[in-house]
Parts: sequence; C-alpha cells; structure tokens
Amino acid sequence: MPSNLRVTRGQFKVALGTVVGTYSVALNDAGACSLHVEDPNVLSAIDGGAAAAHAVLDSPSADLTQRSPATLQVSFPNPNVQAPPALAPLASPPGVATSPVTAPTLPKVPPTLPSLSVPPATIPNTSALQPVTSALARVQGLLSPPTTTRPAPASPPPPPDTGPTTYPSGATGFDISWPQCGSSYPPASSVAVVGVNDGAPFSTNPCLASEYAWAGGARELYMNLNSPTAADGTDSSGPAGNCGSNRDCMAYNYGYNAAATSYNTAAGQAVRAKTWWLDVEMVGNCAPQFPTAGQGYWSCGQGLNSETVQGALDALRQRGLVAGIYSTNYQWGQITGGATPTGGGPPNWLAGASPSSPGLWCNASRDFAGGPPWMLQYSPQTWDRDQAC
Repeated sequence: MPSNLRVTRGQFKVALGTVVGTYSVALNDAGACSLHVEDPNVLSAIDGGAAAAHAVLDSPSADLTQRSPATLQVSFPNPNVQAPPALAPLASPPGVATSPVTAPTLPKVPPTLPSLSVPPATIPNTSALQPVTSALARVQGLLSPPTTTRPAPASPPPPPDTGPTTYPSGATGFDISWPQCGSSYPPASSVAVVGVNDGAPFSTNPCLASEYAWAGGARELYMNLNSPTAADGTDSSGPAGNCGSNRDCMAYNYGYNAAATSYNTAAGQAVRAKTWWLDVEMVGNCAPQFPTAGQGYWSCGQGLNSETVQGALDALRQRGLVAGIYSTNYQWGQITGGATPTGGGPPNWLAGASPSSPGLWCNASRDFAGGPPWMLQYSPQTWDRDQAC
C-alpha cells in the first residue's frame, strides 16, 4: 500500500435486516486494509445464535496512489437471511389457465412486553425519624381533627331591632340623651326616645344603657349629625369609594359612616330599636370651607350637607330600619336647601311645636324633606315633651 495513503481507524455501524453490529477499519502488517466486526456476539444474540455475518473489503475503486479520497466498496452478506422455499405449481384441470401462487404477506405484530410491577417504597421507622414523624402526626391532627369532635355551637343571632315603628296618634312622652346623665329621668310613658350620641357623631352617650332601660318597650333612638370637620377615616373612604379630594364623596361617606358607627355602638350595648331619627339642626355660622375644620356645625354647601344626610339615611335603611329626620322646616331649608332625599321623603319629627296646641302642627303645613309629620316636640316641663301625630 503506498506510503502516502493514511488510513484512520474508525468505527461505523451497519444495519441490514436484523443484522446490526459495529465494525472497524484497520491496517494489517502488510499495509493492507481489513474490516473487523467489533462485537460478533451482538449478531449472534439478535439472530438467535446463528453465525455472525462476515465482511469482505473489496478492492478500492480509486487509485490509492493519488491524494484524493479513495472510495471503499464494502459488502456485508447476511447468511441468516433465507429465501422462502419455492412452492410447487398446482396442477390445473385441463382447459383451465393457471397463475403463479405467491406467499401471503403477514402483518407485523409488535412484540408485547411483560408488565412491570414496582414495589412501593417504604421509609424505615428508625429512632432518628421519631421526632419528625411525631411532629407530622401532631400537625395532621390539627389540620384534620378526628371526626368524633363535635363542632362548636353556632353563635345565637343578635336580638331583633324591635320597638314601635309609629306611636298611636295623640300618645305623649319624652326624649332624653346625654344632658340627662346624672339627673333624674322622666316617668315611664308611651313615647320614649333616647339619644345614642354624646352630642356629635362618632361619640357615645355615657348613659345610653340606663336611659335605654328607662325607655322600655316604647323605645326609639336618635343620633346627632353634622358635616365632617376633617378629611380622615370618617369620610375619606366608604360606600362612595376612596374619595381623595372629591368633596361629594367625602360628604356621603361621612354621613354613612356616622350612622353605621352609631348603630354598631348601640348594638354593642344590646340597645336596639326599629325606628331611628337623624338630628339635623344647629343653623347659623355655617363653615365656608369643607371639611369645616371645627368652624361650623354644618358647612355652607347645602348640596354637600344633603349628601351627608343621604349617606346616613342609606346606612339605616340598609339595616332594615325606619329612618326619620328631626328638624324644622326652616332649619332643613337652611342646611340642605330644602332637598328631598333619594328613596322617598323620610318621616318628620317636628321641633318647636306650640305647647298650647301641638296637634295643629300635624296638618303637614310645617313638614320638610318631602316626608309626612309623625311626631312633634315641645318643652313645657323639665324634659323635652313629645306627642305623636
């Protein structure tokens, strides 16, 4: 073999039918190329023990003295491939043409593999794992308590908001609040209204519980209301949203939050009633700014004041209560501009009635906010006196 021809040892695979193996090319001592089967056992195993195929290196088809690549013609005869036996032709009756018979082609059936079963893995319960398993058992017990544990009894529902919606026409009685703390209360009567606040929203009458006991079954409640004094948690957020600098939003939230707070404060002391009144009064020295910064009980913005009253009415109505307004025709006009709240005109508790003839105020000539007169207030005695229309 010419000295200028280099043969690099390499391996390649050959697949022919079922004969698969790895072969290599090498130089023998005489400088000739030879081809070897690397693992004849593979061929034996595949062909069921038959002798492995042999490979013969044919003469190269190119001049090996040239430096151009040579082409090797390699053949791999497979002695394990057997031709099917020839079928003898069938004899045909005289006069009948015959045609060759070919062996049918059988479909390939994929081999089936036995199912494998893997035993479940187990963790040895060694002493080193005891603290961990004990802790897991305690956690599992907390997350999934035994089914034999009885559930805690449901909390009893709160007492209903009972009491009169309206008083019988002509019934009389009194209303009291924080000014009566430390003083004697009026005699029991068929009309009894108790103030929840200590004179302003977000405050509590310190005598609320005892005055509520005085009212008994005739109980109704009222709360004070005014404009917000500052932009804070009382008005910056609520059912109207997060207000930012939106004054209408703040006005509504303030009224809603004030009424909701008074209701929750009273309910926390088991003080409940079916009818609630909003005290809307204190005309004069209105504050031009909003919030009022403590410079006025109400702002000079009548539309904003109306939003505050609307928010308080909505908070009470959403709780299934009858919500009315305590004021006068004049004060209501000065504070709200004579607005009629959304949802219908609320009942009127008219202040300042004539002691000599209070019943004349029930003729709807002095009503306000689009609502009917339900009750009158006048003061001929030590306590504020009231009479139902």
